[in-house]
Amino acid sequence: QSNALQASAVGHAGPAAINEFLHNCQLIAVRMYTTAAALAGSKELCGILNEALRDDRPQHAVQFARALNQHLVTGRAHSAAAAPVRWPPTNCTWRGGALPPRFRHFFVPGKQFRTPMFLSTSSSRDKALEFLADRGGPDYVLWTIEFDPSRRCDHVNFIDRHDGTLDPNDPNYGAEDEFLFAPYSGFIVVRVTWQDAPTADRPHEIVLRAVVDNSVIREDAPLAPWA
Repeated sequence: QSNALQASAVGHAGPAAINEFLHNCQLIAVRMYTTAAALAGSKELCGILNEALRDDRPQHAVQFARALNQHLVTGRAHSAAAAPVRWPPTNCTWRGGALPPRFRHFFVPGKQFRTPMFLSTSSSRDKALEFLADRGGPDYVLWTIEFDPSRRCDHVNFIDRHDGTLDPNDPNYGAEDEFLFAPYSGFIVVRVTWQDAPTADRPHEIVLRAVVDNSVIREDAPLAPWA
């Protein structure tokens, strides 16, 4: 929190230096979510928050999640953000990581599901591949998320600032080209490609279509066991 508050004033002077944390709590939440600082036994805040949401223990996460959602849910008239900060030029984002074999059966073409956590993706395929190489072994997977090119998506937004831990010289840009989905966002599996022995160069590949509006996916849709 201290990093986020200090970062909000970088590059500003006078009243503008305190405007963000006095009037835009969702932007402070964005900065806090991005932190690379290790907490609670080497976990980052984003991991702690998502673990609480996945385990359905939101008591201590609900206020922070609500503030962050104000930035992410762009398709509603009452939203603090009238439109996405930026949109991926290819109408795609990517996510790299691991997929344990016991969860492969869930992801079949045509499957509609929700993700019970904030879902980080990047408009840079190279950035996603960096995460894949760093965190994916031995069950490497590359996710591709496709968007409707005209209607886009109402519950994802660009993370355009950070708390200074990603770049202490400038906290006011999107350091990881990140597009973050709100919890319980809906997706449809388009296609999957499994490898007998996935590697960083030849990972499993799963292509998803992000729904335009979460209301088109039934509320009791199955929850992804991994993402």
